[in-house]
Amino acid sequence: MQSTRVEDQLAISFDPVPARTRASGALVSLIVAVAFGLLSTAVVLVVWLLVGASSLLVTLALVGIVAIASIALRMLWWVRLRADAQGVGEGLALILSRAGVATAAGQIPWANIDRVAVTGNGIGRSPRLQFTRAEPGEATQTPIDVPLNGLDVSPAVVDSAVRAYSGGRLGVDLRQLDD
Repeated sequence: MQSTRVEDQLAISFDPVPARTRASGALVSLIVAVAFGLLSTAVVLVVWLLVGASSLLVTLALVGIVAIASIALRMLWWVRLRADAQGVGEGLALILSRAGVATAAGQIPWANIDRVAVTGNGIGRSPRLQFTRAEPGEATQTPIDVPLNGLDVSPAVVDSAVRAYSGGRLGVDLRQLDD
């Protein structure tokens, strides 16, 4: 009879493709918004010039305001997604093991990690996986975080690994993904 062996570690790599895909989609959306805004403004302007009704002038102003607001919001969304995509590294992001979490900054034992959560989900902002730590005898240090959309595993896999490797003491707070 063979025993089942739990893996000693989970190596999580960066995968920049999802973040770049989201940024590309936002750029396409921006281009469509600009084209639609220009086209609808041109149509209303042509009709106004042909008919000469003053109510069309108000319609033209409203269409212009809505188009400009839509373009501005989509531009902000695209800029933020592009910045997030550029923040995704290459290669190994972190290693989860029984000893703790290893990043490029070094090893952090599970005993020094207070909380693991997904944070920062918002318009144009991809969520981040954040390890909040407090070293014994010191104030809470800056959290370690990596872009969640830049990892090659799902949040559920990270949560399961954190629970297993921390001995059930910690889990990933995924509430931000529901908002």
